[in-house]
Amino acid sequence: MKRHPGTLNLDIDSLHRLVGGWEDKSRRTHDIVRPVALAMASAHLAGGHDVIVPQYLGRLDAIAAFDKVARAQGAQVREVVLLDDKAQSIRRFDDRQDDSSWGCTTVLWWLSTKGLRCSPRCTTSCWKS
Repeated sequence: MKRHPGTLNLDIDSLHRLVGGWEDKSRRTHDIVRPVALAMASAHLAGGHDVIVPQYLGRLDAIAAFDKVARAQGAQVREVVLLDDKAQSIRRFDDRQDDSSWGCTTVLWWLSTKGLRCSPRCTTSCWKS
């Protein structure tokens, strides 16, 4: 980000904490913050700046929504995938700054589906539904 002043680092997971009751998954906070993220991206692109969404978007409708916003502002979506080996991936997760229960729950679930260990920074409360 230092090499690209003015670029918005739109980490959608960080928006969850701005919504009251975000910890309760039954409130479907992601459905609330997704349109907020799209509006933020649109406004920032309209100002002539770049936007980075640093997370995996696993649903085609989410990718299409960001693509629509980008195109409406005369921008393009570019997908980037970072690949690493198992040990480095675990180290990267351990070193990440978002150890909130929301961030942990999503990543811990993914790790468990791959037979990987959980981060010691994420407590058992991350597994609560």
